Amino acid sequence: MSEDLTKQLPQSANEKLTLILTIVQSLTVRFDNVDSRFNNVDSRFDKIELRFDRLESRLESIDSRLVHVEQTVNDMRPVVQKLSTDVAQLQEGQLQLHASVLQLQDGQRQLQEGQDRLTVDVHALKRDVSHRFLALSGATNVEIRDLKERVTRIEENLNPPKSGT
Repeated sequence: MSEDLTKQLPQSANEKLTLILTIVQSLTVRFDNVDSRFNNVDSRFDKIELRFDRLESRLESIDSRLVHVEQTVNDMRPVVQKLSTDVAQLQEGQLQLHASVLQLQDGQRQLQEGQDRLTVDVHALKRDVSHRFLALSGATNVEIRDLKERVTRIEENLNPPKSGT
């Protein structure tokens, strides 16, 4: 490795100049390749920057819409709170109505039970009245028959039959 590289160089000035020009041309080609690659990278960076700009624009648009949505939400808060209060009141009213319906159903049940007892009592009273009427009617018929017989006897005693004279 400790070889002297300068020993491999051509000896004449023309050869040295040709070698230098060849090396410079090779370096120029390599530099052009590197420059081209840098241009490609630069172009890609420009595209990426354009995409970032679009994303930033979209984000700003979204941010603007979010501000609008947030403002709408803030504007809606009192309405939502009122709705929440109204719903709570409606639920309370519904519970009270349910309690009233239960009371009405209980009252209706009690009325039905009272009506059933009254119906039973009326039927018992009707049977009793019918029985008493029949008994009274029978007794009255007997008394009427007895009275008719008495009237007939009295009439016969008042108007005795005439004897054949």
